[in-house]
Amino acid sequence: MSVVTGIGLDIVPVARMRDLYLRHGARLRDTVFSEAEWAGMPPLPPPGERVPDARLAARTRYLSVLFAAKEAAFKAIAPPPSLAFEWRDIEIETCDPVRLRLAGAVKTHADALGIRRLSGAVCATRTHSAAVIIGETT
Repeated sequence: MSVVTGIGLDIVPVARMRDLYLRHGARLRDTVFSEAEWAGMPPLPPPGERVPDARLAARTRYLSVLFAAKEAAFKAIAPPPSLAFEWRDIEIETCDPVRLRLAGAVKTHADALGIRRLSGAVCATRTHSAAVIIGETT
């Protein structure tokens, strides 16, 4: 029998992620998203070609879904404010269904709480992305 130990919910405005992506693309990639997460984005045209608005919207919506899922997972695990963690310690492997992998301090804390399973769902509209993640012991 499993017991729910935490529930995390997060909503991210796609426009906020778009601004972060345009302002801090490489830094955002290197501090928040894993290489596999970044590689899963819809591709951009070759360098020198104008990026169509629809393509940019698809990329930022994708990133906002991942960020919402990471934040919801963090909330479901509920580490103490003093825990030093890296955003890349929570990797979203798939979104449908949500599968994620923990590493580092976040994993250590989840293991100490007995959290053995994290599951949930994500969704996105043109303007917002949302995620809910449930932490369970088994």
